[in-house]
Amino acid sequence: MRWDSADVRVAGAVVWRAGATGIRWGTIRLSGPGEAWRVSGILVTFDPRRARLELAAGEDSDFTKRWTIDSAPPDAEVALNAGQFEYAGPWGWVVSDSVEHGGPGGGPLAATIVQDRPGGLRFVPAESIATVRRAGVRLAFQSFPLVLWHDGEVHPFIRSPGHPIDLAHRDARLGLCQLRDGTWLIALTRFEGLGGALDVLPFG
Repeated sequence: MRWDSADVRVAGAVVWRAGATGIRWGTIRLSGPGEAWRVSGILVTFDPRRARLELAAGEDSDFTKRWTIDSAPPDAEVALNAGQFEYAGPWGWVVSDSVEHGGPGGGPLAATIVQDRPGGLRFVPAESIATVRRAGVRLAFQSFPLVLWHDGEVHPFIRSPGHPIDLAHRDARLGLCQLRDGTWLIALTRFEGLGGALDVLPFG
């Protein structure tokens, strides 16, 4: 339900490497039931006060077109899909360089990540989007589900079935977390079946 202190077994299992200024990355081996029996976790920490964030569009700089890793600029230190996607492009509120490309969406435990014009990065609850939207932001995107709330407590919808979140679904996932020291953590799962030959499959 809650992780109140550092677990040395987990912390000691991560092999960290230094990246660009304000960025470091590491890996960890995970194991779970079903298809998640052999999964690796890729971890990246970054400081938004030192690393510049960009939302890159897909083909022809169009936010309705499919984004791939080849869409990332050549000087990017870290590149990944952000938010949720529909057939017509990104789902929910999308703002890039203070230009809005999509209005706010609603969903079970939807979360909004916002960077203001001075550069501060934060989560914005659904009930505050309208106020933040009127004030103007530099960057924003939405995703779901929100897993942790109330300073690190696992949300009740994630703890047990019967809520509007499918707890039995297995997929490769990316998690984004704001740490107490102001840095952010990205956690990405990859399936390692057959020695990594199946790492493109959506298991996790």
